[in-house]
Amino acid sequence: MSVTTCIRTPGRPVPVTSISRTLKAHILKAEWTKLRTLPSTWRTAALTLAMGIGFSVAVAFSEISQWHTMTAQQRQVFDPTSASLSGVMIAAVVLGTLAVRTVTAEYSTG
Repeated sequence: MSVTTCIRTPGRPVPVTSISRTLKAHILKAEWTKLRTLPSTWRTAALTLAMGIGFSVAVAFSEISQWHTMTAQQRQVFDPTSASLSGVMIAAVVLGTLAVRTVTAEYSTG
């Protein structure tokens, strides 16, 4: 027995595989409008940028301040790219928050 996922329409359920291109375009346009017009989206994007860059700068300055106390072996294995991209992990967490906000906004309004 196979299960077919359906999308409810005002007349009858339609299998997902038969959704037309225009309906997909309308769905994408509606989602883009929602993301673009919610103030929390812009706040979260700004917070992501600020925290990502800020954390990377903090880690870089921390490494610079400890450079003179490092041994030759520690200096040799130091990876500046990894240190400068450490803010990407913070940015991923904040963008995850944006995703949760987007989904919960749908459920809170019904």
